Amino acid sequence: MKNNIGFLQLVKFLIFILLIYYLYTTVPWREVNDVIFSASVDMLILAIIMQIASVLIISARWWMLLRKGAEVKLQSALKIGYIGTMFNNFMPSSIGGDFVRAYYISKIGVSLNKAINSLIVDRVMGLFFLLIFSFVFLIIYRNITYIPSYIENTVILSLFGLFVLILIAKSSKLIAVSNSILIKSFLSADNRQRVSSSIIEFQKNIPKNVVFLIMFLMSFFLLLVETTVFWLIALSLDIIYPFYVFVIAVPIITIIAALPISFGGLIMREAAGIVILEMMGVTVAEASLIVILFIPVLIISSIPGFYSVSYTHLRAHETPEHLVCRLLLE
Repeated sequence: MKNNIGFLQLVKFLIFILLIYYLYTTVPWREVNDVIFSASVDMLILAIIMQIASVLIISARWWMLLRKGAEVKLQSALKIGYIGTMFNNFMPSSIGGDFVRAYYISKIGVSLNKAINSLIVDRVMGLFFLLIFSFVFLIIYRNITYIPSYIENTVILSLFGLFVLILIAKSSKLIAVSNSILIKSFLSADNRQRVSSSIIEFQKNIPKNVVFLIMFLMSFFLLLVETTVFWLIALSLDIIYPFYVFVIAVPIITIIAALPISFGGLIMREAAGIVILEMMGVTVAEASLIVILFIPVLIISSIPGFYSVSYTHLRAHETPEHLVCRLLLE
């Protein structure tokens, strides 16, 4: 197990180096440096406000899953969600925000097992919704813009695969079949019980139809907010493109950045942003300006997380340093 983890970390490190090299050789740094400080502060402030709103929506969506079978206040979920976002943005290579969220939510009456499963379901559902939106937008705008067929095919195949997994998870009979066929075929006897228990817990956290619909609508609104952030950053630099360019690009960029092949999406988001925006007709220089200026917007919008972590630590009688050490050791 340790050897596998070490190998994965090595692969991530190599990908990280390749991405840095790509950005170093692709971004016109002199042109970016000359233009980036001329950005409109008013537009950037609006972008920061919208980014803060996106974090709150993500946390509220997670709360929809947490409140099933547990008394969790929305205010607590919002604060803990912001703590996770802060850790993701300030410490992407060491402690994942999801681990931090699971740790804190377990301190207010939610079992650690339920906390972890709610985060997994939230991630899966969020990715599922993003793939749906990407698929729909690619169909709507395919006649007025160009996206390589391999990206369209990847979105379609990923959406179909995730749909099948969710369908299996929602059906007890299908889970029983998958347990008897897949688990018995590919897993040793020692791991069968553990995997079966995890699948059952995952099934319990799959939202019912009404909650599913609410989460879908929240995710659609979330996508519009996140798309608006990129659009406002572009406007702050007098980079004028139709809104649909960002409607198509942002979901794909988000999906790529969420892939577990880099350290917390670090550099992956920027590289994907340049590639996808360039495919949409945005010049390399303009795409570079947008993704680079998104970084300070993301960091500044994460600052409220420091207040949340201080508030929570005061209640839990634990310092941030203690939390970091505990999570690293565990």
